[in-house]
Amino acid sequence: MGRKSREKRARREAPSSPEVPERQGRASGTPPQNGETRWTRRRVLACLAAAVGGTAAIGTAAWVGSRDKDDDTDNPDKQEKPKSQKPEADVDALAEEAIQKAEEAMVRLEAIMRPYLNTLPKDEFREQLEMPFEQMRINYDNPNKNAPRSHRRMAAQGQERVKQENPSWFSIKGKNTPGLCAGFGPLERIMQISTDFDPNSMVDMLVLYHELRHVSQDTSSRMNLMTQQQFEAYVDFHSGKTKEEASRFLVTDEASAYAYQIEMLNLYLNDWLQQASVSEIPISIDEIVQKLNGRPEQRGEMSIMLQLAYYYFPERMTSGNFSRRFLDEITTLYEAKGYQAYIHVREGGVKRYKVGEK
Repeated sequence: MGRKSREKRARREAPSSPEVPERQGRASGTPPQNGETRWTRRRVLACLAAAVGGTAAIGTAAWVGSRDKDDDTDNPDKQEKPKSQKPEADVDALAEEAIQKAEEAMVRLEAIMRPYLNTLPKDEFREQLEMPFEQMRINYDNPNKNAPRSHRRMAAQGQERVKQENPSWFSIKGKNTPGLCAGFGPLERIMQISTDFDPNSMVDMLVLYHELRHVSQDTSSRMNLMTQQQFEAYVDFHSGKTKEEASRFLVTDEASAYAYQIEMLNLYLNDWLQQASVSEIPISIDEIVQKLNGRPEQRGEMSIMLQLAYYYFPERMTSGNFSRRFLDEITTLYEAKGYQAYIHVREGGVKRYKVGEK
Protein backbone atom coordinates (compact mmCIF):
# COMPACT_ATOMS: atom_id res chain seq x y z
CA MET A 1 0.00 0.00 0.00
CA GLY A 2 1.39 3.44 -0.92
CA ARG A 3 2.23 6.06 1.68
CA LYS A 4 -0.63 8.34 0.68
CA SER A 5 -3.10 5.48 1.10
CA ARG A 6 -1.63 4.59 4.49
CA GLU A 7 -1.89 8.18 5.65
CA LYS A 8 -5.48 8.41 4.47
CA ARG A 9 -6.42 5.28 6.37
CA ALA A 10 -4.70 6.43 9.57
CA ARG A 11 -6.52 9.76 9.44
CA ARG A 12 -9.93 8.17 9.04
CA GLU A 13 -11.31 7.44 12.51
CA ALA A 14 -14.46 5.42 13.00
CA PRO A 15 -17.43 7.71 13.74
CA SER A 16 -17.94 7.01 17.44
CA SER A 17 -21.08 9.16 17.42
CA PRO A 18 -22.61 11.92 15.30
CA GLU A 19 -20.19 14.19 17.21
CA VAL A 20 -16.57 14.30 16.05
CA PRO A 21 -14.32 12.65 18.65
CA GLU A 22 -11.36 14.18 20.47
CA ARG A 23 -9.69 13.08 23.67
CA GLN A 24 -7.65 13.67 26.78
CA GLY A 25 -4.27 12.00 27.29
CA ARG A 26 -4.60 8.98 29.57
CA ALA A 27 -3.39 5.53 30.41
CA SER A 28 -5.91 2.90 29.39
CA GLY A 29 -7.88 1.51 32.30
CA THR A 30 -7.44 4.68 34.34
CA PRO A 31 -9.03 8.12 34.04
CA PRO A 32 -7.29 10.82 31.96
CA GLN A 33 -3.87 11.77 33.29
CA ASN A 34 -3.89 15.41 32.25
CA GLY A 35 -1.04 16.26 34.56
CA GLU A 36 1.18 14.61 31.99
CA THR A 37 0.20 17.08 29.28
CA ARG A 38 -0.84 20.23 31.13
CA TRP A 39 0.70 23.31 29.46
CA THR A 40 0.09 26.99 29.82
CA ARG A 41 -2.33 28.17 27.14
CA ARG A 42 0.23 30.72 25.92
CA ARG A 43 2.88 28.05 25.38
CA VAL A 44 0.48 25.65 23.72
CA LEU A 45 -0.63 28.28 21.23
CA ALA A 46 2.97 29.22 20.52
CA CYS A 47 3.98 25.62 20.04
CA LEU A 48 1.05 24.27 18.10
CA ALA A 49 -0.48 27.10 16.10
CA ALA A 50 0.06 26.96 12.36
CA ALA A 51 -0.36 30.12 10.33
CA VAL A 52 -3.99 30.48 9.32
CA GLY A 53 -4.76 32.57 6.30
CA GLY A 54 -7.95 32.76 4.28
CA THR A 55 -9.46 29.29 4.15
CA ALA A 56 -6.23 27.44 4.99
CA ALA A 57 -6.91 24.57 7.38
CA ILE A 58 -4.92 24.44 10.59
CA GLY A 59 -5.11 20.69 10.33
CA THR A 60 -3.11 20.55 7.09
CA ALA A 61 0.09 20.49 9.12
CA ALA A 62 0.85 18.57 12.31
CA TRP A 63 2.76 20.54 14.90
CA VAL A 64 4.74 19.08 17.77
CA GLY A 65 5.57 21.64 20.44
CA SER A 66 8.44 21.99 22.88
CA ARG A 67 7.58 22.30 26.56
CA ASP A 68 8.26 25.21 28.89
CA LYS A 69 11.72 24.97 30.41
CA ASP A 70 10.21 25.50 33.88
CA ASP A 71 7.13 23.37 33.22
CA ASP A 72 7.22 20.03 35.05
CA THR A 73 4.58 18.34 32.93
CA ASP A 74 5.22 14.99 34.58
CA ASN A 75 4.07 16.36 37.93
CA PRO A 76 2.61 19.88 37.87
CA ASP A 77 2.16 19.92 41.66
CA LYS A 78 5.94 19.85 42.13
CA GLN A 79 7.00 22.56 39.72
CA GLU A 80 8.87 24.57 42.36
CA LYS A 81 10.74 21.64 43.89
CA PRO A 82 14.20 20.65 42.63
CA LYS A 83 14.10 17.66 40.35
CA SER A 84 16.99 15.34 39.66
CA GLN A 85 17.89 15.12 36.02
CA LYS A 86 18.82 11.85 34.38
CA PRO A 87 21.69 11.94 31.91
CA GLU A 88 20.48 12.62 28.39
CA ALA A 89 21.83 9.29 27.19
CA ASP A 90 19.79 7.44 29.82
CA VAL A 91 16.58 9.27 28.90
CA ASP A 92 17.14 8.64 25.21
CA ALA A 93 17.92 4.98 25.83
CA LEU A 94 14.74 4.64 27.89
CA ALA A 95 12.79 6.11 24.98
CA GLU A 96 14.47 3.78 22.49
CA GLU A 97 13.59 0.81 24.69
CA ALA A 98 9.99 2.03 24.84
CA ILE A 99 9.87 2.44 21.05
CA GLN A 100 11.20 -1.06 20.53
CA LYS A 101 8.71 -2.54 23.00
CA ALA A 102 5.75 -0.70 21.48
CA GLU A 103 6.58 -1.64 17.90
CA GLU A 104 7.32 -5.23 18.87
CA ALA A 105 4.02 -5.46 20.75
CA MET A 106 1.97 -4.33 17.74
CA VAL A 107 3.79 -6.71 15.39
CA ARG A 108 3.13 -9.54 17.80
CA LEU A 109 -0.51 -8.61 18.39
CA GLU A 110 -1.21 -8.40 14.67
CA ALA A 111 0.40 -11.82 14.13
CA ILE A 112 -1.77 -13.30 16.90
CA MET A 113 -4.96 -11.65 15.67
CA ARG A 114 -4.48 -12.05 11.91
CA PRO A 115 -6.15 -15.50 11.71
CA TYR A 116 -9.16 -14.11 13.60
CA LEU A 117 -9.32 -10.90 11.54
CA ASN A 118 -9.15 -12.87 8.30
CA THR A 119 -12.44 -14.57 9.18
CA LEU A 120 -14.22 -11.19 9.03
CA PRO A 121 -15.59 -9.56 5.87
CA LYS A 122 -13.35 -6.89 4.37
CA ASP A 123 -15.55 -4.02 5.46
CA GLU A 124 -15.32 -0.81 7.51
CA PHE A 125 -15.52 -2.71 10.80
CA ARG A 126 -12.51 -4.87 9.97
CA GLU A 127 -10.61 -1.85 8.67
CA GLN A 128 -11.20 -0.05 11.95
CA LEU A 129 -10.04 -3.08 13.92
CA GLU A 130 -6.82 -3.08 11.89
CA MET A 131 -6.22 0.68 12.12
CA PRO A 132 -3.90 0.68 15.17
CA PHE A 133 -1.52 -1.68 13.37
CA GLU A 134 -1.43 0.65 10.38
CA GLN A 135 -0.97 3.64 12.71
CA MET A 136 2.15 2.06 14.19
CA ARG A 137 3.52 1.13 10.76
CA ILE A 138 3.14 4.71 9.54
CA ASN A 139 5.20 5.86 12.51
CA TYR A 140 8.16 3.59 11.68
CA ASP A 141 9.71 6.28 9.46
CA ASN A 142 9.19 9.12 11.92
CA PRO A 143 12.65 10.68 12.55
CA ASN A 144 11.31 12.41 15.69
CA LYS A 145 9.72 9.42 17.42
CA ASN A 146 12.26 9.52 20.28
CA ALA A 147 10.45 12.25 22.26
CA PRO A 148 13.19 13.50 24.63
CA ARG A 149 15.82 13.58 21.87
CA SER A 150 13.46 15.43 19.55
CA HIS A 151 12.56 18.03 22.20
CA ARG A 152 16.22 18.58 23.06
CA ARG A 153 17.10 19.13 19.43
CA MET A 154 14.28 21.64 19.04
CA ALA A 155 15.43 23.53 22.14
CA ALA A 156 19.03 23.64 20.88
CA GLN A 157 17.82 25.12 17.60
CA GLY A 158 15.70 27.70 19.41
CA GLN A 159 12.53 26.24 17.95
CA GLU A 160 9.16 26.67 19.55
CA ARG A 161 7.51 24.33 17.08
CA VAL A 162 8.40 21.89 14.38
CA LYS A 163 6.38 20.93 11.32
CA GLN A 164 6.09 17.22 10.77
CA GLU A 165 6.18 15.76 7.30
CA ASN A 166 3.42 13.32 8.21
CA PRO A 167 0.47 14.48 10.39
CA SER A 168 -0.05 10.90 11.58
CA TRP A 169 3.34 10.69 13.30
CA PHE A 170 3.68 10.68 17.08
CA SER A 171 6.63 10.37 19.45
CA ILE A 172 7.33 7.94 22.28
CA LYS A 173 9.07 8.10 25.61
CA GLY A 174 9.65 5.66 28.44
CA LYS A 175 8.49 6.38 31.97
CA ASN A 176 8.63 4.59 35.28
CA THR A 177 4.88 4.30 35.88
CA PRO A 178 4.23 0.73 37.08
CA GLY A 179 0.68 -0.37 36.48
CA LEU A 180 -0.21 2.39 34.00
CA CYS A 181 1.27 0.51 31.03
CA ALA A 182 0.72 3.14 28.28
CA GLY A 183 -0.92 6.50 27.74
CA PHE A 184 -1.22 9.08 24.97
CA GLY A 185 -1.13 12.87 25.41
CA PRO A 186 -2.65 14.74 22.44
CA LEU A 187 -1.05 18.17 22.76
CA GLU A 188 2.50 16.95 22.33
CA ARG A 189 1.38 13.74 20.62
CA ILE A 190 3.54 11.67 22.94
CA MET A 191 2.90 8.03 23.77
CA GLN A 192 4.27 7.13 27.19
CA ILE A 193 5.29 3.52 27.68
CA SER A 194 5.89 2.23 31.20
CA THR A 195 9.20 0.56 31.99
CA ASP A 196 7.29 -2.58 33.02
CA PHE A 197 5.45 -2.78 29.69
CA ASP A 198 5.67 -6.36 28.44
CA PRO A 199 5.32 -6.80 24.65
CA ASN A 200 4.51 -10.48 25.27
CA SER A 201 1.54 -9.71 27.51
CA MET A 202 -1.84 -9.68 25.79
CA VAL A 203 -3.08 -7.22 28.42
CA ASP A 204 -0.30 -4.75 27.60
CA MET A 205 -0.76 -5.23 23.87
CA LEU A 206 -4.49 -4.48 24.12
CA VAL A 207 -3.82 -1.38 26.24
CA LEU A 208 -1.41 -0.07 23.61
CA TYR A 209 -3.95 -0.96 20.92
CA HIS A 210 -6.50 1.19 22.79
CA GLU A 211 -4.06 4.12 22.97
CA LEU A 212 -3.18 3.89 19.28
CA ARG A 213 -6.83 4.39 18.48
CA HIS A 214 -6.58 7.64 20.42
CA VAL A 215 -3.61 8.65 18.27
CA SER A 216 -5.75 8.24 15.16
CA GLN A 217 -8.62 10.13 16.81
CA ASP A 218 -6.31 13.05 17.54
CA THR A 219 -4.99 13.04 13.98
CA SER A 220 -8.53 13.10 12.62
CA SER A 221 -9.53 15.93 14.95
CA ARG A 222 -6.50 18.05 14.04
CA MET A 223 -7.12 17.55 10.35
CA ASN A 224 -10.62 18.94 10.86
CA LEU A 225 -9.54 22.15 12.62
CA MET A 226 -10.45 24.56 9.85
CA THR A 227 -10.54 27.88 11.72
CA GLN A 228 -8.53 29.65 14.40
CA GLN A 229 -11.55 29.47 16.69
CA GLN A 230 -11.77 25.69 16.30
CA PHE A 231 -8.06 25.38 16.92
CA GLU A 232 -8.16 27.44 20.10
CA ALA A 233 -11.12 25.43 21.35
CA TYR A 234 -9.09 22.25 20.81
CA VAL A 235 -6.15 23.71 22.74
CA ASP A 236 -8.33 25.04 25.55
CA PHE A 237 -10.03 21.69 26.06
CA HIS A 238 -6.74 19.79 26.35
CA SER A 239 -4.61 22.29 28.25
CA GLY A 240 -6.85 22.61 31.35
CA LYS A 241 -5.80 25.68 33.32
CA THR A 242 -7.62 24.57 36.50
CA LYS A 243 -7.95 21.21 38.23
CA GLU A 244 -11.53 20.91 37.02
CA GLU A 245 -10.58 21.68 33.42
CA ALA A 246 -7.68 19.26 33.58
CA SER A 247 -10.08 16.45 34.49
CA ARG A 248 -12.13 16.71 31.30
CA PHE A 249 -12.40 13.91 28.77
CA LEU A 250 -14.65 13.12 25.82
CA VAL A 251 -16.79 10.11 26.53
CA THR A 252 -17.26 9.26 22.85
CA ASP A 253 -13.50 8.90 22.42
CA GLU A 254 -13.27 6.48 25.30
CA ALA A 255 -16.32 4.60 24.04
CA SER A 256 -14.72 4.16 20.61
CA ALA A 257 -11.35 3.04 21.97
CA TYR A 258 -12.90 0.65 24.49
CA ALA A 259 -15.36 -0.73 21.94
CA TYR A 260 -12.63 -1.86 19.55
CA GLN A 261 -10.45 -3.07 22.41
CA ILE A 262 -13.38 -5.19 23.63
CA GLU A 263 -14.06 -6.44 20.10
CA MET A 264 -10.42 -7.52 19.73
CA LEU A 265 -10.50 -9.39 23.03
CA ASN A 266 -13.79 -11.01 22.07
CA LEU A 267 -12.28 -12.19 18.77
CA TYR A 268 -9.29 -13.62 20.63
CA LEU A 269 -11.65 -15.47 23.00
CA ASN A 270 -13.76 -16.83 20.12
CA ASP A 271 -16.86 -14.79 21.09
CA TRP A 272 -16.80 -16.09 24.64
CA LEU A 273 -16.71 -12.56 26.06
CA GLN A 274 -19.87 -11.59 24.20
CA GLN A 275 -21.66 -14.79 25.16
CA ALA A 276 -20.72 -14.40 28.82
CA SER A 277 -21.73 -10.74 28.85
CA VAL A 278 -25.11 -11.29 27.19
CA SER A 279 -25.87 -14.29 29.41
CA GLU A 280 -24.58 -12.41 32.47
CA ILE A 281 -22.27 -15.30 33.28
CA PRO A 282 -19.73 -14.30 35.97
CA ILE A 283 -16.21 -13.90 34.58
CA SER A 284 -13.17 -14.69 36.68
CA ILE A 285 -10.81 -11.69 36.55
CA ASP A 286 -7.86 -13.82 37.70
CA GLU A 287 -8.58 -16.43 35.03
CA ILE A 288 -8.65 -13.80 32.28
CA VAL A 289 -5.49 -12.06 33.50
CA GLN A 290 -3.68 -15.39 33.58
CA LYS A 291 -4.97 -16.37 30.14
CA LEU A 292 -3.73 -13.05 28.72
CA ASN A 293 -0.31 -13.36 30.40
CA GLY A 294 -1.00 -10.26 32.48
CA ARG A 295 0.53 -9.14 35.78
CA PRO A 296 -1.33 -9.30 39.12
CA GLU A 297 -1.50 -5.51 39.34
CA GLN A 298 -3.41 -5.48 36.04
CA ARG A 299 -6.50 -6.99 37.62
CA GLY A 300 -7.93 -3.48 37.87
CA GLU A 301 -7.38 -2.83 34.16
CA MET A 302 -9.10 -6.06 33.18
CA SER A 303 -11.87 -5.56 35.73
CA ILE A 304 -12.81 -2.26 34.08
CA MET A 305 -12.62 -3.75 30.60
CA LEU A 306 -14.82 -6.74 31.50
CA GLN A 307 -17.28 -4.52 33.34
CA LEU A 308 -17.61 -2.32 30.26
CA ALA A 309 -18.05 -5.41 28.09
CA TYR A 310 -21.26 -6.23 29.98
CA TYR A 311 -22.60 -2.79 29.05
CA TYR A 312 -21.25 -2.88 25.50
CA PHE A 313 -22.96 -6.13 24.56
CA PRO A 314 -25.48 -6.96 23.15
CA GLU A 315 -26.03 -3.60 21.39
CA ARG A 316 -22.38 -3.21 20.34
CA MET A 317 -22.03 -0.45 17.72
CA THR A 318 -24.70 0.74 15.32
CA SER A 319 -23.26 2.77 12.45
CA GLY A 320 -20.45 3.83 14.76
CA ASN A 321 -22.80 4.94 17.54
CA PHE A 322 -23.03 3.55 21.06
CA SER A 323 -25.86 2.81 23.44
CA ARG A 324 -26.61 5.23 26.25
CA ARG A 325 -25.98 2.48 28.80
CA PHE A 326 -22.42 2.05 27.50
CA LEU A 327 -21.69 5.80 27.50
CA ASP A 328 -23.34 6.14 30.92
CA GLU A 329 -21.22 3.38 32.41
CA ILE A 330 -17.97 4.91 31.15
CA THR A 331 -19.05 8.26 32.56
CA THR A 332 -20.00 6.73 35.90
CA LEU A 333 -16.65 4.98 36.22
CA TYR A 334 -14.72 8.17 35.51
CA GLU A 335 -16.84 10.52 37.56
CA ALA A 336 -16.37 8.25 40.57
CA LYS A 337 -12.71 9.24 40.38
CA GLY A 338 -13.41 12.94 39.99
CA TYR A 339 -13.32 13.34 36.20
CA GLN A 340 -15.78 15.16 33.98
CA ALA A 341 -17.31 13.69 30.83
CA TYR A 342 -17.97 15.90 27.81
CA ILE A 343 -19.49 15.29 24.41
CA HIS A 344 -19.43 17.22 21.14
CA VAL A 345 -22.69 18.83 20.08
CA ARG A 346 -23.99 19.19 16.55
CA GLU A 347 -23.95 22.98 16.78
CA GLY A 348 -20.24 22.94 17.53
CA GLY A 349 -18.24 22.88 20.73
CA VAL A 350 -18.71 20.55 23.67
CA LYS A 351 -21.01 20.21 26.65
CA ARG A 352 -21.07 18.16 29.83
CA TYR A 353 -22.34 14.64 29.36
CA LYS A 354 -24.78 13.69 32.09
CA VAL A 355 -25.76 10.14 32.95
CA GLY A 356 -29.40 9.41 32.19
CA GLU A 357 -29.97 12.69 30.34
CA LYS A 358 -32.00 12.37 27.14
